Amino acid sequence: MTSETNSFTTHRLELESRVPSWNNVPAQVQTLKIAFAEWGTPEAAPDTTFVMAHGLTGNFHYWTALARQMLSATDRPLRLIALDLRGRGESDKPEQGPYSVASHAADIAGLLDALDLKEPVNFVGHSLGAHIGAYFASHYPKRVKRLVLIDGGARMSADVLQSIGVSLARLGRVFPAYEDFIANLKNGGVFPQWTADVDGIFRYDTKPVEGGISSKINKSSIEQELVQSNAFYAEVESYYPRITAPTLILRAPKPITPQLSPFLRPEVLETMQHNIAGGARVIEVEGANHYNIVTHASPEMVRAVLNG
Repeated sequence: MTSETNSFTTHRLELESRVPSWNNVPAQVQTLKIAFAEWGTPEAAPDTTFVMAHGLTGNFHYWTALARQMLSATDRPLRLIALDLRGRGESDKPEQGPYSVASHAADIAGLLDALDLKEPVNFVGHSLGAHIGAYFASHYPKRVKRLVLIDGGARMSADVLQSIGVSLARLGRVFPAYEDFIANLKNGGVFPQWTADVDGIFRYDTKPVEGGISSKINKSSIEQELVQSNAFYAEVESYYPRITAPTLILRAPKPITPQLSPFLRPEVLETMQHNIAGGARVIEVEGANHYNIVTHASPEMVRAVLNG
């Protein structure tokens, strides 16, 4: 067990991202800096190394609580690497992008190369991060030992934009103070418990601007990401037969509001289970919604992420 499970180190590393052609965006090689946090033991073996990708408007702080729980739940040395996706946090924000599952996957491959991680590692993704995980595991299969998809990695419910509206509402706006920045998030039922870990996500996301503070995320980047997501939904089912890594799917059954749907519908889960080549196990995380499934992970979920 790691002696200090709350501590992590942060890095900002320059890497080469070989972005493939995808959805009419030409292939290109980009050099950019990606920010990431590390918990645990840097010398841990690849099979106990976990690369973690957050959701659409998240950052690496989204994984703080789960990382602490994982380190506390095992005596094995773990290495947990959680990045800020391009366009978020302290990672570079190329004006022209591209912002897509393909570009994020290329960044992650570049990060693994830069860290000299040549053997397969465990990939954990939440929401958009799970979409990236499905793409990454199907297009870079030799780099993934196990795949964990948390409430994503599939075609989403039709009302998904309504469900994530409260997290999108802060983008492109100036707020007088931090309390104004988080007011909708605190009051919108997204996080029933506003913990220090949750607070850390959004404090890290702010930057000072004239008139107050705003999000570090460029709204135009997310708009591009949302357009590209339609292409992902159109072809994601073709990825499943190419995913050879054993896969764990964690589903949040509780909608953000009673009028909306959970993100992963039963028929989508059935398709994933029947078609993921490496086999797929589904766990429904009781009482969880799309956001707090990560920030308030259950002990059962922690064990499953660690062990499959």
